[in-house]
Amino acid sequence: MKLNRLEFKEEGFDGGTTGGITPYIDGKSLIQLITDYENSALMDSAGEYGPVAIGWFWNHNHHDYWYGLGSFPAPDRIWLLGCDCGDIGDRPLEVTVEASSKTVIWKDFRYPNRPNRRYRFGPFVFSKQHYDQATSELVNFFST
Repeated sequence: MKLNRLEFKEEGFDGGTTGGITPYIDGKSLIQLITDYENSALMDSAGEYGPVAIGWFWNHNHHDYWYGLGSFPAPDRIWLLGCDCGDIGDRPLEVTVEASSKTVIWKDFRYPNRPNRRYRFGPFVFSKQHYDQATSELVNFFST
């Protein structure tokens, strides 16, 4: 099984450089990956995603959030991206998080505002050790 690499980068909205957090998978922005997928699947309003506003993370237990252990948006699910306007609720990209002792998998991607859309995107599989490192670095970012 191929393992993916995860990192997070601070990015901005509308061409800015700060204000949000974007996941990168194997060195590629999740925003670009999902936009390319939606374009290739001829989905209307393809893309239009943006980073998750940094303020979003202040209200969540970081470890629990990245493992889908909270109740929002639903158990075992997290929002990875928001709208390019900066409001996560306008266009959330949601995913199921499945964790074992060795891996963490992001699968069953969906855009909850359009429940009839069917995504054949992913899954992405990370070593648990690498996932913990990447999410810990993100937590450290918020504590400085």
